[in-house]
Amino acid sequence: MWRPAALIMLAVVGATVSFPERIIGMYVLLADDKDVYNSQAEWTPQLWPYQQTGANVLFFTFVNASLMPDVPPAFTKLARSRGTDEEGAVPEGTIIMFAIGGEAGSKHPDTWDWLTSKAKAEAMAEHVAQWPSKHGCDGIDIDIEVPAGRHEETGEMLVHFVAKLKSLNPDILITQPVFGTADTVRSVDRLLEVAFNPDAEQEFDYDSTHTEGSVSAVGIMRYAGTNAETYLSVYTQGCLPSRCSTRPHGYCPVNACVPRANMLVGLEGNAGDGSIFKVQRDVVQGGLGGMMVWEASVRDAASGQAALRYGKMDASIRKSPAWASALQNMKDAPKANLTREAASPALTRASLDPSPSDTPSDHAIHHGRDHGASDGGAGVLQPIQF
Repeated sequence: MWRPAALIMLAVVGATVSFPERIIGMYVLLADDKDVYNSQAEWTPQLWPYQQTGANVLFFTFVNASLMPDVPPAFTKLARSRGTDEEGAVPEGTIIMFAIGGEAGSKHPDTWDWLTSKAKAEAMAEHVAQWPSKHGCDGIDIDIEVPAGRHEETGEMLVHFVAKLKSLNPDILITQPVFGTADTVRSVDRLLEVAFNPDAEQEFDYDSTHTEGSVSAVGIMRYAGTNAETYLSVYTQGCLPSRCSTRPHGYCPVNACVPRANMLVGLEGNAGDGSIFKVQRDVVQGGLGGMMVWEASVRDAASGQAALRYGKMDASIRKSPAWASALQNMKDAPKANLTREAASPALTRASLDPSPSDTPSDHAIHHGRDHGASDGGAGVLQPIQF
């Protein structure tokens, strides 16, 4: 949740930065424990110029959940470059999120040990609360997928982790990627409910004081063209009666109504310029929070070449200047009518669009190696001006 309507001010090391009203957030590949660029590797990552100008949020990918609270050295090194004149540095004002888990990190191990008890969850939160001061990030992206996120008890422990984390560091940002289909990752569903619909009944007790509004953005992991937009209603209308069963207590798969301004739609990194500008326009016109881009490799300072790479969805294949143009268009566009505020059924029902179809032909893309395909939009269009 963003408070006030347009900005949330964050205390970070040596500076005060604000979360933008609209974002282009890129998942930049920095650590993979099946690669030489692993969680212990000592190297100096550098952004490509298109990343410096085409993204105002960077998701550093991935922290290995089983090695936490340790953070890959490359994360800290790149984060500490922010605002410096070093080659490939993170620009001043760019938000840095440490992404935890991912596809492989949710399979091996298939249970995150620190989410197996309340005591362990809260102990880990005490460490993560210090990441901004110790490592230079602004928040975390909780990319728990399957099977790790499918256990019912994991949802309760994830809620306890977030509650403790926000009690210790209220300014830390939390973002939550989702598949777009209800009940796929049950632990995530529970977190979204306590964050955006505190009236939803849970089967466990938790600290609602620090969970309401705890999630800043929800990003849909569908990356082919505009397909992510088809899944928006699963989350923006999840608390409505039409989304719930008629059995006792009106069970809702995701009993939360996330404001559109808190929603991010996915787009693959190697999308054509036409797709980039189309999604950018839809974000502005639809009152959305922005787009998240999977994936983008960075440069190794020692070799001058691309470091960790996954496959054909990599934005660094084309290094398109369209990202920078789309981001500027977002900045220049009028402010959205929908504000980033606490969600409740009463607040969100009045401003939701009619439900679109929830059965498009694409499939959810896990955050891992070589998944998905290009949308084929290689044609270059002129940036849309506002």
